Amino acid sequence: MTDSTMTAHIIQNNMDPKDFHCTNQVKETVESSFNAINNVAGWWATNVAGSSQQVGDRFTVRFGKTYGSFLVKEIIHGRKITWLVEDCYLPLFKNAKEWKGTKLLWDLSSTENGSIISFTHKGLTPQLECYPDCIKGWSFYVKESLCKLITEGKGLPGTGIFGRIFSGDRKYEGILYFKNDALPDYIDGYLFVDVKSTSGETVTAAYNAGEYKKETFDASNLLGEYFMVIENKPVYENIDPLNDILNLIRNHMEHKDYTASITVNADAKTAEQAISKVPGWWTEGYTGSSEKPDDVFTVTFGETFVTFKVTEVIPGKKIVWKVTDCYLHWQNDKKEWNGTEVVWDIESNDNSTSITMTHVGLVPEVECYENCREGWDFYIYKSLFKLLTEHKGMADLKNKVAAQAD
Repeated sequence: MTDSTMTAHIIQNNMDPKDFHCTNQVKETVESSFNAINNVAGWWATNVAGSSQQVGDRFTVRFGKTYGSFLVKEIIHGRKITWLVEDCYLPLFKNAKEWKGTKLLWDLSSTENGSIISFTHKGLTPQLECYPDCIKGWSFYVKESLCKLITEGKGLPGTGIFGRIFSGDRKYEGILYFKNDALPDYIDGYLFVDVKSTSGETVTAAYNAGEYKKETFDASNLLGEYFMVIENKPVYENIDPLNDILNLIRNHMEHKDYTASITVNADAKTAEQAISKVPGWWTEGYTGSSEKPDDVFTVTFGETFVTFKVTEVIPGKKIVWKVTDCYLHWQNDKKEWNGTEVVWDIESNDNSTSITMTHVGLVPEVECYENCREGWDFYIYKSLFKLLTEHKGMADLKNKVAAQAD
């Protein structure tokens, strides 16, 4: 990658939402870059059907059950390419058609030292559920794989989908495969995880894990539709990955805790400050402090209240609040949140930051799950997001609207 310089940023066109955008600068000619982009199987996916050479051509890119079907809308040779997403299926997300109607825009220009490739996924904005995962995928395939194809003649097209599994603050990254996928020629030294459920590309529950052995591994024997292959390397010294993942599965993945993720064009410090500014996005009924370990604060909504203790703060990375008391007035079990934890994971990605909130203990089996899930969806996806992007959240708005309706 020494023959190229690469930057990524989010652009805004007039009053449109912010679309994902990245730029590559390479020493090769515009002609070479143009031809490489159209060699979709050389940099994006090994499973590509159709053609992308002329206006009106159609092609489909597949990763197991996941696919995108594209129409070539515009080609100006050596200068511009536009692909329209006519259809898609993203089964890891609630809205499997989230890419449909979006466009992939390529703009090329010559320089004295080579060429500049500008890529925009028009319609891939932070409001979409798939955004945090898709920008990681694009950052790899456009900035890494395509660039290698142009500069070295061989890209890194994918056969599966990037995935990850968290055990505390340890993150294991690998590739998610549909159980009928043909696997690459993995050698010994990998692990597999039999996946039960995901939140986007994050594994939230699994049936089992084990050592991957090429001679004996048979995906048809797995319980889940998906499995993940992970390199067997510790992320922390003296912590064995397989035992760590098995312990996670046995002790923490029996239920599916509520999880929500947003990505914003802000740094990690700003994200942390916004989360701790509880009256700015959750409720104006707030007393106490929520900025440092051992702080205690209470949020109130009429008769309902919840008291939290801040049990952990890793600056720019993680915040944990534990519920020490609560009163949920509308429920039979008014103390249902007691002992649960709200965990915030913060991760910087180039010029953006991903925030993942997990309410540990808020699972589908509990009485308040549906009402609480709806509430968290509003306050995180809308109010906290608005606070970080427009500097003004929507604290209490959901409850005010409900009160007016009553």
